[in-house]
Amino acid sequence: MAMLFNKRNIKRILLIRFSCIGDVILTTPAVATIRHHFPRAHITYLTEKAPSEALKNNPHIDRVLIFEKGIVRKMAREKPYDLVINFDWFYSSQALCFLSRAKYRIGFPAAEKSIYKLEACGAYNIRPIKPLKNPDVICQFLNLTRSLGLKDYTKDTGFYLTNQEKSFAASYMKKHKLDGNLIIGMHPGGRRKEELWPTDKFAALADRGIKNFSAVVLIFQGPGEESRVIDMYAKIKQKHKTFIVPEFSLREYASLVKNCDVFIAHDRGPMHIAISLGVKTIGIFTTPYARIWFPYKENKDCAYVEKKTAKKITAEEVFRKIKKCKKKCKKV
Repeated sequence: MAMLFNKRNIKRILLIRFSCIGDVILTTPAVATIRHHFPRAHITYLTEKAPSEALKNNPHIDRVLIFEKGIVRKMAREKPYDLVINFDWFYSSQALCFLSRAKYRIGFPAAEKSIYKLEACGAYNIRPIKPLKNPDVICQFLNLTRSLGLKDYTKDTGFYLTNQEKSFAASYMKKHKLDGNLIIGMHPGGRRKEELWPTDKFAALADRGIKNFSAVVLIFQGPGEESRVIDMYAKIKQKHKTFIVPEFSLREYASLVKNCDVFIAHDRGPMHIAISLGVKTIGIFTTPYARIWFPYKENKDCAYVEKKTAKKITAEEVFRKIKKCKKKCKKV
């Protein structure tokens, strides 16, 4: 049975979102909202190992807990939470809500066809309010905090670098004599091969950026993407103004992305990292869901290009987006 939420005496809060990196970043406006309304509460965020890196140094989170073997026993030994918010839809996350022993528990209802109707048997005891029509994903997460009577604090996502990470990037920039240049970052890799923009188009875009803006192009990569990066680099004509960034840790990667003036990536974690760092970003989408998964409409420094298949997106279309972003760059 649903209960009314009382903000008083909320001292321990648990937030849950297992994956992926981009999805976890998209919960950060809701996290900031929670911190704003509960400045003295201890906030724990439960997630998987990879996305946990995106939450380090976040000023709104006291502890990041890794979802791994033995997590249930670990939580059982701890003091119960007062409030649990589940930003996930998975059965395992709903089960953890139920087992958390929290006084207040809220999350997304299970899909109608789901065999796991946990919210009907105690996973949640606060029912979410009806969301606005066609909400983007940030609004979907904020709808859970709104259901608790919490007014939105921000809609901006956050990725927070340490001073050490900023120093790492500064040293890299100095070593390769990149300071003072207009830098275009590109991440040609991604998860699903069928959604990837062809490397020859990335290469053509790089050449246009170098020729028209005297820019330097940094090609970024993630695990297992080296061959695709090399293939793109081989097709670039102006290699003297192009650098392949080695595969660094996620935090080091992010510190270098922060130094880009414009960043181009597929609809994946790197795109959300760049936007969260305040970098002018262009997302490449091959699904009809950009309006949901690119919730940055109010940020005029960001844009996306969306077609049914990646091959139909032209280098000219993306270049036009770069031109608009470049006008707002401090470097000329």
